[in-house]
Amino acid sequence: MTERQPVPALNPNLLHIRALRAVVDHGSLSGAAKELGYTTSAISLQISALEKALGVRLFERGPRSITITAAGSRLYELSGELLQSLAGIADTMQTYSSGDAGRLRCTAVGSAAAQLLPRAVARIVQTHPSADVSLVVPGAHDDIVQAVRTGSADLGVTYEYSLLPEDDAVGLVRIPLLREEMVILGRDSGESGERESIREFAGSPWVCGSVGSVQDELLCRLGDAFGFHPRIVHRSDDLDVIRGFVGQGLGIALVPILALGIDHSIQLYRLREVPAFRRVLLIHRSTDDNPLISHAISAFHRAAEDFLTWSLTAFQVSFTTPMLSVRPEIEER
Repeated sequence: MTERQPVPALNPNLLHIRALRAVVDHGSLSGAAKELGYTTSAISLQISALEKALGVRLFERGPRSITITAAGSRLYELSGELLQSLAGIADTMQTYSSGDAGRLRCTAVGSAAAQLLPRAVARIVQTHPSADVSLVVPGAHDDIVQAVRTGSADLGVTYEYSLLPEDDAVGLVRIPLLREEMVILGRDSGESGERESIREFAGSPWVCGSVGSVQDELLCRLGDAFGFHPRIVHRSDDLDVIRGFVGQGLGIALVPILALGIDHSIQLYRLREVPAFRRVLLIHRSTDDNPLISHAISAFHRAAEDFLTWSLTAFQVSFTTPMLSVRPEIEER
């Protein structure tokens, strides 16, 4: 039995196919050369290279004419569909390049997730309806950095507190959104307004996060710095629960501005001697060139500005300076 010889792999060049179509459209090598910006001899060489790659004659060449063969006519028909498909692919890729399409996975927890994330995502969806925007739910705040670093999320919202160590952000770009003062929420300590120092609340019962949490560590460090030991009577890592306890007069709480809520039975006490602050940041991988990230950053900045406007009147009390500020700096590490 005669062994079947393998068929050589075909490798037609798209530039050569365009040359064939131009020759057919114009009926001559010179016309094709003029359209494509080549010399006539270059077009002839491209046609010859295409015939060699396909193993079939595409044109019959006469002294002063060139006539397409049956194979050439069929290739002309097929190549039209091919080039149209490639044009469609190019158009589709352009939408990914511009950020009109593509995928963006966001991750966040806490008050920024509640106050900023919905507003920002709504803006992204409105301006980029063809984009696939989804949320990655982390197990805890510490998981946000890991989710972004490992690629399971593209953009994360994270926090940085004064007096506490910073997260390891090697390989990440950090974009500050807000700088928030830490303020006191209470019910039975007078009308909302300014207070001189956190020392005025030293003897009050506190509602705080669980032992070892960021809120717990921050409050304990503040107590050490200002000479008192906070008497923590209730603990929860849910800010809604904390505000609920405060609203029932069961204690006071130290919270960032994003955690204020809208319960007007609770009073807000701003400290002239600001004991601590929190920064809200966006993070993404420094190697990630997803164009949707820049659109998302703009959307989050707008969301932060909207919240800044709301916070000025949230507790129906006026202050000479805002309690938070928008901070657009970028830090790459």
